[in-house]
Amino acid sequence: MFKDNTAIGTENYSSQIRKLPLANFHPESPVWIYLASRPLSEMEANDINRATSQFIRQWVSHGDTVSGYGGLLFNRFLVLSANVAIVSPSGCSMDSSVKFVQEVDNRYSLDLFDRLKIGFIDREGEIDTLQLSALKSAMEEDTIDADSPIFDNTVNKVGPFLEQWIKPLGESWVKNFI
Repeated sequence: MFKDNTAIGTENYSSQIRKLPLANFHPESPVWIYLASRPLSEMEANDINRATSQFIRQWVSHGDTVSGYGGLLFNRFLVLSANVAIVSPSGCSMDSSVKFVQEVDNRYSLDLFDRLKIGFIDREGEIDTLQLSALKSAMEEDTIDADSPIFDNTVNKVGPFLEQWIKPLGESWVKNFI
């Protein structure tokens, strides 16, 4: 495992995740995670956070305001959630969230819907991305290994997101591609 900076980075990111407003959501609330193909500039991040806040304020399900969360995490992940303890999202409200993410994706060319890339914490403790098709060669080059922390974007509920979003590659679905 890439110790030191990787471990420090993992703890830093995990600590920030546990402090999100999502910690007050019902643990079964849905969460949608979109990984950008590159780090965002400060201006892009500010614009996306502003647009996301605006979307969350107007997000509705069958006429009821969704108690939602939306934010850009670590300048790489656009995360949306709806607190089911207050209002469950409907098909139409989920469609509107996908439309919003598509608009962000189109404006900034972030490949947010590319599910064949993973985010991981590199040796310096920074977030990087990797296409699944490049996983074996990255392992051969010692860029990543089974103990490397990855962001498991298949997590779809708030409870697991808060506690298990970051996990070793070897304990995730990605291990099937080794």
